[in-house]
Order: sequence, then structure tokens, then C-alpha cells
Amino acid sequence: MAEIEEKIKIAKIATAHGIKGMVKLDFYGDDISIFEKSEYFFDSKGNKFSFKIKNPVKNQWVAEVNNIRDRNDAEKLRGTDIYINKSNLPEIKDEDEFYYEDLIGMNVLDKDGNISGKITAIQNFGAGDLLEIKPVSGSSYYLPFTKEYVPEVNLTLGKIVILPDDAFL
Repeated sequence: MAEIEEKIKIAKIATAHGIKGMVKLDFYGDDISIFEKSEYFFDSKGNKFSFKIKNPVKNQWVAEVNNIRDRNDAEKLRGTDIYINKSNLPEIKDEDEFYYEDLIGMNVLDKDGNISGKITAIQNFGAGDLLEIKPVSGSSYYLPFTKEYVPEVNLTLGKIVILPDDAFL
């Protein structure tokens, strides 16, 4: 049996753009050239796509999608999450860099080293990245993913140290 390769979500098709089947992508990375370096991308059902990035528009990217030639077909892709095989991503060499996907499920520790919860997601609603944290007890909450609130991320030990103020707890 073939091993299933891990996939990482790197973008979402936000909407159609124009009448020729182009789309606007919300890209979750720093280096849009990943679309030039990888031949195929996938949706959550495993359907293959290829993209040709055209230009930025505000905080999105306009792209051609293989086999999509008109606005109606492009509209059908609205909201589609786009994944890449993790092996196609560049290797991270700096210990202070990581893929957000690698943080999901990591333990969250308070300043005294006590486990206070786990990372369940990383969101960005337009004002910056937020860690979604499920505490040991109580409801999930969001914490800004900044050095002020998250002074340490240690992938090797599988932990994230947070310093939330009382407004988040």
C-alpha cells in the first residue's frame, strides 16, 4: 500500500476575477514563487490543480487555473482550500522558522512551564496571525501570534510558551 503524503494548506481561492476564468488567491505564505516551483496542488478531495500567478491585488494574488476558462467555472472554485505536498515545500534551516501547520497540536505552556492547553488552529482575520488555543479547561480563545504574547516556539520539544494577559483568559 502506498504511503499517503502529508499535505499542507497554503492558499484558498477567494473568488473569481474577471471573465476569463482567473481567480483571486488568499496565500498563506511569504514566498509566492512556490506556485512556480511546484507542478501540482490539491483540494481537500485530492483533485489536482496547477496555477500561473499573474499579479498581486491588495492582499491577494490573481492566478490562472488549469482548465478553467470562464468566470462561471472560476466561481465554482470559490472557497476551495489549496494544499501542497509537504515534501515540495522548502526545507527550513533556521530554528526560529517553522510552518504554521507544524504548530497544530503543540502544547501551550505558561511562563511557569505548566501546560495550559494546545494549539488547535492558526487564523488570520485580517489584523494579524492568531493562535487558537484550547485550554485544559474552558472555551478556546485566540491569542495574537507576536513575540509579546508568544516569546518561545520550540518545535524540537513540541512546546509554545505564551504570556497572555488577563483579557485573554
